[in-house]
Amino acid sequence: MARLVDDAGFQPLDLGGTAGCAVMEAPRGPGAVYGEEYRLTDARAVVDAVRAGRPIPPTPGYDS
Repeated sequence: MARLVDDAGFQPLDLGGTAGCAVMEAPRGPGAVYGEEYRLTDARAVVDAVRAGRPIPPTPGYDS
């Protein structure tokens, strides 16, 4: 799966097993990242928070 994501021009990030995948669930809302766009550094901060059992950072807003 990671290769498919990479081939599509994105950076794959692994959240680990099913224990940390709840942040990927729909719909968009507090504590979820489904459907949101993240720059790599912000996405890594989400992964770090999930792995550490901390709340995820707020969804960033990008001007461009």
